[in-house]
Amino acid sequence: MTDGYDPDGCNLDGCNPDRDGQDGGSADLGVNCSTASRRDGTVTEFQFRTPDEVNLLARWLGGLCPDPSEAEGGLAELMLNAVEHGNLGIDYTEKKNLVQAGHFEAEVARRLALPANAERFAEIRVRRHAGGIDFVIRDRGEGFDWSRYLDFDPSRLADPTGRGIAMARQLVFSELEYRGCGNEVRASLYFDTMAAA
Repeated sequence: MTDGYDPDGCNLDGCNPDRDGQDGGSADLGVNCSTASRRDGTVTEFQFRTPDEVNLLARWLGGLCPDPSEAEGGLAELMLNAVEHGNLGIDYTEKKNLVQAGHFEAEVARRLALPANAERFAEIRVRRHAGGIDFVIRDRGEGFDWSRYLDFDPSRLADPTGRGIAMARQLVFSELEYRGCGNEVRASLYFDTMAAA
């Protein structure tokens, strides 16, 4: 699955949230999960493919953080990017046009229903450690030029989309790092620096 994943150390019982954001089985939304213990912390990995699953997981995972609501918003932005832009291949301009025309949600539903996307999942790997928590989100897309979206761009301020990465980086996470071609991002919260602020 991912680096550091140890199937022999897995405990699948109770690591999946249900619709109420509480621990429960994965049958409700079909969210797959695995957990492994490592020397540097416990790693739990979830697979997701729909906006509903993103919202469910973001709410539940945000609850692991000192400011759950803030963390939920940042995680939802990054995870929705993995689904919409990564796995479904909707680029910035296309999303902007679809949102302005009121057709974005229908287009997401249409693409999710395509046979080619039926088994196309994104993943979020969560690692709690003494100093905080790391979230690594990976999609199956071709990547993108993420450097254009790290900061707020005045030319996009009036657009209905395109600010999520900058908000997550500047307002939510202690550190945000895109890797490789841009289909993987690590978002970290360091609890010790948050307590000092």
